[in-house]
Amino acid sequence: MTITLANGRTPVTYEVGLGGWGDRKYLGKVIAYRGSSYVDPWVVWHMASDDGIVWDCFDGSYVATAQRARELYDHRYGMRYAVPEDCTPVH
Repeated sequence: MTITLANGRTPVTYEVGLGGWGDRKYLGKVIAYRGSSYVDPWVVWHMASDDGIVWDCFDGSYVATAQRARELYDHRYGMRYAVPEDCTPVH
C-alpha cells in the first residue's frame, strides 16, 4: 500500500487503520522527511484519509533526527489502529 501526504512531504514510515465513531474512514500515524533545509527536518504526524490513498496530516512533532522521530512515533497514541484486511502496516 502506497500513501500520498496531501502536504507533499515524503512518508518514511507509517501505520494505518480504520476510523470510526465520527472519525474519517482511515486514521494513522506517519514519520515524514521535510528536507535538509529545515532545522528540524523530521516530523511525526497523526493522519486521516477518506480514501486510504491521500492523507491529511495534523498534530505534528518536529525533530532534528530520524532516531528521535522514531521514538516519538513509537509512543504516539490517541487513535484507533484496527488494521483493515486490505492494509498492511509498514514499519
